[in-house]
Amino acid sequence: MFRLSSLASEKLWAATFVQNVQRLDRFIQTSTRNLCITWQFLFLETDIMQKFLTEIQRTIRTIRYSTKFIQQADAKTTDH
Repeated sequence: MFRLSSLASEKLWAATFVQNVQRLDRFIQTSTRNLCITWQFLFLETDIMQKFLTEIQRTIRTIRYSTKFIQQADAKTTDH
């Protein structure tokens, strides 16, 4: 009887172990999928931020050019 009980206990342990491994596998799959989504989002955000920074730099160059042009025009009018 003890051997039968021990065998049943081992089968229960094995079944529990398999369930835990399956849960762990699902957790890893979900975590991997979420990590991939997060990375895609970060790369998208990085791309958007890079475009935004490029536009800011372009605007700054335009402002500098305009300021320089205005200063030159102002210098010409004050010379006369």
